[in-house]
Amino acid sequence: MAPGLRRQRPTAAEGLPQLPSGSWSGVTTSASVLFVAHGSPMFALEPGAERGLDHGAWVPLRYLFPAAEVPVVPLSIQHHDGPEHAYQVGQALAPLVEQGWLIVASGNITHNLRGWQQARRGGGGDTSYVQRFSGWVAEQLSAGQVEALLHVRQQHPDARQAHPRDEHLLPLFTALGAAGPTARARAIHRGISDHVISMDSYAFELD
Repeated sequence: MAPGLRRQRPTAAEGLPQLPSGSWSGVTTSASVLFVAHGSPMFALEPGAERGLDHGAWVPLRYLFPAAEVPVVPLSIQHHDGPEHAYQVGQALAPLVEQGWLIVASGNITHNLRGWQQARRGGGGDTSYVQRFSGWVAEQLSAGQVEALLHVRQQHPDARQAHPRDEHLLPLFTALGAAGPTARARAIHRGISDHVISMDSYAFELD
């Protein structure tokens, strides 16, 4: 699951080889970063969906599985439906976790493109909200405070600046739902890229 594949309802893409699509940091996908992942015919739920993997999917997959030896089933997000819907999608995916499927939810803990553009021009202003917000998310995940996370816009004053729109945070809620209420979040990477993009990553360990 990645922010770039959007549908009105949860939709798995066609089980055919996927070529990367989209751009990142202004650089269009090229052969130098080619990642060809094969889909799974059993999840070919949207015939004719020939869109390649979004950069939010193929970038982490390229590091996780550089040989592209695993089938990949992209799942759309519903970027207007909010955190609770994304969490419920994750809950619906939970039986797949029990069957041995790996759920990869790709986004950012902070994602403000206007702030990113300002920072690149050398005038990013006060970016302290990035550390405050990502630190708060880390604390809530560590404490298992799912309700606080689901109501993040009411719970944290920096939420609007950290995420002017929801789509790059929604995959986190899907991961939470898929992991289940007893899963423990473990930070596997914490860091900030380009001053304002929190790239924190978490694994959810099941009992």
